Amino acid sequence: VALVTRTHAGARPALRNALNCFITVLPGSDVQLVYVLDDESPADRALGAEILQQFAEVADVDVRVKYEPPPPCADQLFAGKLEGGKGKDRSQRFNFVADRFADADVVGHFDAEACFVAPVDPAYVTRGGRVHNFGVFRPPDADHWGVDAWALGKDALPFDAMWADHFPIFTRREDLAATRSRLIEELLTRKNLRRECERGWADPFDEAFAALANAPPRPGAGGNKHGYSQFNIILNYVLLERAPDAYAFHPFGSYRGETWYDTGDDRVDVAALATLPAATRRAVDYSPAFVLAANSAHGGHRQLPPGRLLRACCVAFSDLSECRALGDVGATYGRAGDCVGRGADAACADGYVRNAWRSA
Repeated sequence: VALVTRTHAGARPALRNALNCFITVLPGSDVQLVYVLDDESPADRALGAEILQQFAEVADVDVRVKYEPPPPCADQLFAGKLEGGKGKDRSQRFNFVADRFADADVVGHFDAEACFVAPVDPAYVTRGGRVHNFGVFRPPDADHWGVDAWALGKDALPFDAMWADHFPIFTRREDLAATRSRLIEELLTRKNLRRECERGWADPFDEAFAALANAPPRPGAGGNKHGYSQFNIILNYVLLERAPDAYAFHPFGSYRGETWYDTGDDRVDVAALATLPAATRRAVDYSPAFVLAANSAHGGHRQLPPGRLLRACCVAFSDLSECRALGDVGATYGRAGDCVGRGADAACADGYVRNAWRSA
């Protein structure tokens, strides 16, 4: 597993806090940590050196800093016409091609300012031979951003990986390449949204991405967004067409339906899920998934309450005393009373919990 992100010198204050989180939780974790910055920016070059220096005295952390030059016709690729500015377009394009920067079979995407509060254990996030993700199922339409369904040639999308505000978001490297091909087919062949580049496009996907970045705004579900989410495009394609059997999607969030599946604080409309294709339904995993939720908190600081971390650790257990790491965790955070048990989960008991807190 490689954790990969794109950042820039303007994010330095939040990034410094996030780096402190990584130094706390990643030593001994068998993952790559890859930061990608603008090749043409002296400030980004300086930030890259700072990142490497900050990790220089930390043992057992595989940290890499890479630089990406601007592609031809960057003004078309990074248009800043939808949600966010030109820099956000550049970051979003990067996630479609993140496999080009990682030497791993599974890519964990994350926002650089996200503070990780528990280690990423490759054996846990790929347990059972499937890649595990967390997100919101709200069929028939979970496309909060509006353009995502259009980009895939769909009327609606059932899954939203971004709405839960949780990182990392995991994809297999081959599925990123397949998503790029799917967007080329949909945007350039079917929709015929071809664009000229005087210098010549670096590859066909850049032309397709330019069509996406310059698409007319479309209101998403709820009407509060008008752009696109690269993660939702990737994972809905995987879930509906590409390889649902290779993934497990853990439901998270509330949906005002008639029939509920209760996963603790959050509920899922089972009747609506029943309308999805059989292969897609098989990818929905109702087993306890709060450990996944604990892996990061958005915002560049320890925004996630320590009690939620304990709950994440222990939610799979029927009794508080059965959480094997509770003594160390309780001593560290002093919030043992917030841990709530929800039934046994062997994967958590037999591996993840002990490993997750070895550096706490």
